[in-house]
Amino acid sequence: MIIFNLVGILYLVSGVWCTWQAQRSMEFLGYRSDDPHTLGEFITVYGGLQIGIGLAMLLVNIWPQYYSGTLFFATVFSVVLILVRLATLISFGFFAQGNMMAALEMAIAIALLLVFLRHHANMA
Repeated sequence: MIIFNLVGILYLVSGVWCTWQAQRSMEFLGYRSDDPHTLGEFITVYGGLQIGIGLAMLLVNIWPQYYSGTLFFATVFSVVLILVRLATLISFGFFAQGNMMAALEMAIAIALLLVFLRHHANMA
């Protein structure tokens, strides 16, 4: 549960950062922040989605009956995220910030996959 909570905190903090410091976050990732539609989309996807995932993961501490489903969702989401990240880096080129995000996303996906496999084995 510790790894699960840490990943939830990472998603929550990242989402909050991307929402309240959207321009800085966008510039770090190489996005242009001069278009308000792009800024709004960035806040929605990088902010709102990550805040939602992080909160869902942390709220399992209050409602533990949702742990299995939340773990399954977070694991699938995180594995797909790193697979798409790697595909885009290969297709469009590697860059320092993308590589850093890929390393973090890979660590999260592996950690959640290991937690999921252990949880699934204990359920059998």
